Amino acid sequence: MRLKGVGNFQVGISSEGTDTPKEVMAQKITKAKVNYHPGIAFKEMLIDL
Repeated sequence: MRLKGVGNFQVGISSEGTDTPKEVMAQKITKAKVNYHPGIAFKEMLIDL
């Protein structure tokens, strides 16, 4: 998701490995996180603080 002037947010997940695509399921997810990449305008604002 991109927020103008703030940056980008992206979901990342980790899971147990499987041998076949048929074995992939939500119950195998072990970790979920939100990755944030600040936008240029936000970085510039932080410099001015």
